[in-house]
This record gives sequence, C-alpha cells and structure tokens, in this order.
Amino acid sequence: MQNGAAKHVVVSTLGPGSLGGDTVRMFGCVGAGAHLIVSAQSATRVYGPGLSSLVSRWIVADEATLELRLHPLLLFAHGRYEATTEIELASGARLRLIDAAALAEDEDASAKVVTVVRRAGRLGLRDAMLLDARTLARGAVGTLVAYGLPPCEDSQCDDGVRAGDGTTLDGGTFIRVRAPSIWKVTQALEEACKC
Repeated sequence: MQNGAAKHVVVSTLGPGSLGGDTVRMFGCVGAGAHLIVSAQSATRVYGPGLSSLVSRWIVADEATLELRLHPLLLFAHGRYEATTEIELASGARLRLIDAAALAEDEDASAKVVTVVRRAGRLGLRDAMLLDARTLARGAVGTLVAYGLPPCEDSQCDDGVRAGDGTTLDGGTFIRVRAPSIWKVTQALEEACKC
C-alpha cells in the first residue's frame, strides 16, 4: 500500500491474537531516502497462559524515515508478553514510533516492552515499560519516540489524559501518556505526532 511518497506495510496475523508460546519476529531495513510506514490490521490481543513474544529489529539509512504505528497491545487474563524493539538509525535518519498498552480484562496479566534506539552507533534511548494488572488498573499507557522530525507542539491534555515528555540521549523526543482508555492514549499520541 502506498501513502504519498511512503510505502505502507500492514502487518496481519491469523487467529484471535497471540497465544501463550507464540513468537513473532520482524526485521527490516529502510534504504537511503526511503519512507516506510509499518502498522497492524488491529490491536495485538495477548491471551494466556504462557509467554508470547515479539522481537523487532530495524536499520534506517541516512535521509530515510521509519514510522512504526503498531496498534495497541491488549492484555487478556493470564496473558504474558515480552517485546523488544531495536532500531539502528544513521545520523540523518528519521523515526516515529508509537506504542500503547491496556488490560482488556480485569485479570492478572503482564507485559515487558523494551525499546532501544541507537543513532550513528551511539545509544540514544533505552526504555522499558513493565506493565501488570496493578500498573494498568487506572487505564492505559503509551509512548511516542521521534528522531529527526520537527519538534512536536505541546498537546492539550484533558479528559483524564496525563502526558510527560522529555528528550532522549541523542536529541530525540520522548512522550509517555497515561489515560483512562487505550483510545484516549492512542488519540493523544497521534495528536502529538501532527508536527
């Protein structure tokens, strides 16, 4: 699928979601000057018992753009999930990554979501979200990481949405949002992306 000058890949899975024991691996390279958008057809539903995992590695060349717009992670009863995303950016590469998670049921479930970004070989960001029924009891949480893009304007937070922002070690933007629902988190992160 094309989106303007960008190529758009929609990740699709069969079945109801991620079942305990499932492992998904995504690897990709974005060539110099290219623009790739990666999204999913729907939310990633994680069912238990057992551990499901995602390993994602990306290399982004100079003057290239990678947008990872993965749909929300929804944790069902006894679901356990570990995701690791590693991104290698050339010095002139651009990145926009959105991650969000919530409990789908009021049951015990957990997730560990790790994001590592290196720019020109140097560590720019290492973020780990450790999520469980206690930390998600008050709603959903999400993250935006951006490199090489215009600075985002401060978004207006209301309706129970709380946002905290900062910068990464190597000049990127980092925003963490907490809200009563996954849809409000996703909306706040999408609004922050309209730079």
